[in-house]
Amino acid sequence: MRRAALIGVGTIGAGWATLFAANGYEVTLFDECPENLQRSRVLVESATAFLFAHDLAGPGDPAEAISHLVACDSLEDALANAAFVQESIVEDYAKKSAVYDAIEAVLPSESPVVSSSSGLLISRLQSDRRHPERFLIGHPWNPPYLIPLVEIVPGPQTSEQIVDEVRGVYESLGMDPVLVRKEVPGHIGNRLAAALWREAIDLVVRGVASVEDVDKAVRCGPGLRWALMGVHLTYHLGGGPGGIDYFIEHLRPAFEWWWGDMATWSDFPEGAGSELSVGVGEVVGAMPYEDMVARRDELLAYLLKLNSGRRERNPLGDSGE
Repeated sequence: MRRAALIGVGTIGAGWATLFAANGYEVTLFDECPENLQRSRVLVESATAFLFAHDLAGPGDPAEAISHLVACDSLEDALANAAFVQESIVEDYAKKSAVYDAIEAVLPSESPVVSSSSGLLISRLQSDRRHPERFLIGHPWNPPYLIPLVEIVPGPQTSEQIVDEVRGVYESLGMDPVLVRKEVPGHIGNRLAAALWREAIDLVVRGVASVEDVDKAVRCGPGLRWALMGVHLTYHLGGGPGGIDYFIEHLRPAFEWWWGDMATWSDFPEGAGSELSVGVGEVVGAMPYEDMVARRDELLAYLLKLNSGRRERNPLGDSGE
């Protein structure tokens, strides 16, 4: 059986553990915090049962999947016979370096070591490694067991063979990997999300619309299309029979006008946090956090099943023949 070691099992690590276990992997867990290990077991059992209940897991049943989950008292035990390591500890270069030192002391040099980091640079993470060619980033989106996107970020010293191997592992989990060809802070998804969020914040701060209506404009408008296809293909269809060329030719002036009026600040506006907090509070009311997470997961599972089989290059389904 394929064996994966999950190092650091907070929210993201536990999500990874769920995904690996639900897809037939033997999973070992380690966290320097015993409470995290205990809590992760509960999270993984609940999330695994959810995946099987919604037909989003591999063959077998929840009990079988959970039976292949082993919490370890030491990093060395977790790494024993592991063919794949997914590290999800805190975003700190020094702490990751210390963990990598320990990993390299016991793990065979050909086994990939992948970090879930969303904010650190892989070039720095691998810079002082004995085998830098097997280090890279595999950044998931939360929760990893439901959001299929994973951003593969190789460093300047990462081997192409390792990149291919990691891609294959993620695809075996039912994920949709994208390759970040050039290292940039935030990778791809977070940069796109951050750009949208800045404008969303600015619209609230400028009094253009409420938090609720800004979110509704995303959810009921472009968000529906984005669940099916990316922004470029969306605008290609927006160009009618002329496609993206026609769209750019005729709407370029409008976009340039809008861009000229959009926010360009890079420091969080004074008082914006309080205003957003009040606005979000008005939307969610007294609904408990756990209920919101459960509702989110139910809706994500529904979307995934609607979108099942649409993982080809063209999400519209044309084979290209």
